[in-house]
Amino acid sequence: MKHTFLSVLLSAMLPCTFCQAADGGHILWSIGKADHSTADLALGPDKYKSYLEADFGFEDRYFLIGKDTASRSFPYVIPGPADEWGGTWSTAGWRTHESNILFGLDNIPAQGTWKLIIVVADNAVKKPPLLKVSINNQSQKFQLPAGASDLSIAGKLQSTSGRTLEIPIPGETLKKGGNSITLSVLEGSWIL
Repeated sequence: MKHTFLSVLLSAMLPCTFCQAADGGHILWSIGKADHSTADLALGPDKYKSYLEADFGFEDRYFLIGKDTASRSFPYVIPGPADEWGGTWSTAGWRTHESNILFGLDNIPAQGTWKLIIVVADNAVKKPPLLKVSINNQSQKFQLPAGASDLSIAGKLQSTSGRTLEIPIPGETLKKGGNSITLSVLEGSWIL
């Protein structure tokens, strides 16, 4: 049986990879490096307070596979509505940010299972995030437990072990041509 995996990096723990895996696997695209560092991603390793200044998180902003580079166009952090540095303030209202990834598929294999794998380096300790992941028209929410350290947002990942989220994707969710993944924190604070 042929298996197809799609992984998205929200950390520097493992690369963001879209691959077809039968026995050895075939990587179609990746974002980031497997080096336990956020330095290769935009704003990494510790410039989270520049998130709005760099114009990240808005609905019309996206990372286009095959065109954009992670160091300029894929932020190492997504703020939650509890993060003032992400634009939320009692007088400004609640703000939910989106990280959009766009990719194309030349064809969809007739057989095989699909899976989206998201590796999270860490997330906020005091206000753990509620993460929403949308793949085309399929959405799923994940309430993450308290993170390991609030210092990880500032590039100090030594005490983090990360976690992996796996999302099965029915074959009819993906389509020939353009596809999208949207990551957003609906409640709580940041995620790496």
